[in-house]
Amino acid sequence: MPRAKLLHLGLLLMIIGGCLTWMTSIRGSLHLRPGVTERNIVASDGELHALPFDLTLKEFETDYYPGMSFPRDFRSRLIIDGKEVEISMNNIGRVGAWRIYQQSFDGEGGSIVELVRDPWGIAAVYLGFILFAIGGFPMLFGRKALSICALMVSLAAMAAPINEEKQVVFNGRVVPYATVASELTFKLTGSQSVGGMNSSEFVYSLMEYPQLWAEKPFLKTKSGFVSPASLYNEKGEYIPQLKYQGGDGAEDIELLKIDEKIALLSQLWQGELFSPAPEVALRPEVSVRAEVIYVKVQPVKWFFMLALVLGVMGIIGVAGRIGSIFVFGVSVLIFGWRWWISGYCPVVGTGEVMFFASVCLCGCSVWLGRKYPVAGALALLMAGFTALISWLNIKNPTMTPLMPVLNSPWLSIHVSLVMISYALLSMVSLLALWSLFRERMIVPAQKILPVGVYFLGLGIIVGAMWANVSWGRYWGWDPKETAALITFLIYCAPLHPCVTRKLGKRGRAIYLTASFATILMTYVGVNYLPSLHSYQ
Repeated sequence: MPRAKLLHLGLLLMIIGGCLTWMTSIRGSLHLRPGVTERNIVASDGELHALPFDLTLKEFETDYYPGMSFPRDFRSRLIIDGKEVEISMNNIGRVGAWRIYQQSFDGEGGSIVELVRDPWGIAAVYLGFILFAIGGFPMLFGRKALSICALMVSLAAMAAPINEEKQVVFNGRVVPYATVASELTFKLTGSQSVGGMNSSEFVYSLMEYPQLWAEKPFLKTKSGFVSPASLYNEKGEYIPQLKYQGGDGAEDIELLKIDEKIALLSQLWQGELFSPAPEVALRPEVSVRAEVIYVKVQPVKWFFMLALVLGVMGIIGVAGRIGSIFVFGVSVLIFGWRWWISGYCPVVGTGEVMFFASVCLCGCSVWLGRKYPVAGALALLMAGFTALISWLNIKNPTMTPLMPVLNSPWLSIHVSLVMISYALLSMVSLLALWSLFRERMIVPAQKILPVGVYFLGLGIIVGAMWANVSWGRYWGWDPKETAALITFLIYCAPLHPCVTRKLGKRGRAIYLTASFATILMTYVGVNYLPSLHSYQ
């Protein structure tokens, strides 16, 4: 069967599967209490359905990050017709055609689960996923893009003497003291050094002399630096709390930022921010030393400068493909370095995701630079700006561990595929814009377009499969999901000959240039809307 027909058949099966889910599925939540047997659920349509089995909660427990009260996972042990079944946030229980999902808990030993029966819809949708993946794969060979895309995917699958390498438990992860000090210092002061002290010395001083620092203005705010003591009035009342109006205005947002700093400082002074790592959890010394060096060197900062400089030099013809290969190699080394010291694929949070996008753009630069040196230089320039955004986010980290639903191997695969697609489609729009002045640039744009669309389709599919594992549904019209689908459809249109004939070369260039707005909306715009994807 021709490739295009296979792709369209896959999309058609996804739509049919969605309709079958809407018409034939049964879905309902159940509040289980220890020792109480349930056999009926109230479905989402309000009807009472009898389950073909008895369901009893034997025990509910919460797994916490080491040394923290922040949950890492929720787990229920169920008795189903006499057999014990365990479910958790990313582990489904199955009984015949029924699937049981861990959703929440009541805080009193009870568990809230969701039960779903949807054999026909899921089967059709998953078959559509498979046909789409198979149908689009030959494009990687046809466009001579296999080597670069395979490399991208492989990156995603996988004052007193101070001991900066001392291992501590912080945010559920064993890290060297230097990492905690670096993140906390920047969070509090907006800098990596204070009064001639580096971050490790500064945090040590904070712990040793809390009364002295309570009077010093070192907390960075929008209006300048303030001391912790100045945030309390004569009655001992906390001023930010008195001023907070409970809204999302500019003043309230600033008050929340100040409150976060005070909360971190309080945790530090109470000895709750981090704790010594137990011996059984200690990391190899070489890994710890590598992380300390990473914290001190801050390689992402130097990388974005390198990419920007060589990108500009490439545009004016001074640095060519060798510069692109060098920068790509450096980006892969930094990404691997970060992966090694963190212990997980670094595509969590805006800073890490944007750096992975920068790696992808560097790969595009090498690929395009073979035949289109200017296009390769533009990709390198984009990689530099993306790495700059990454650096601005990495140096001001969100100091909280992963939510339970994000502790899943699906995360790195989903995010990586989507970011590869965004990097490729961004290059399509940039080259389309350039083609308005140099017509031949529309050729590499057309070569990248189908590969970018294919990867976005795969990213959406993997996200749907992850949602089906975690939430019991593969599509929910969440703003992020909907925006990604719109982006996919808009970039798909120029792949059809009937559309390209009507648009013409100039019209196609304008269309693809304007399409970049959908990527901005998907990645940035929908974050301001209520969404399940608004994770920190």
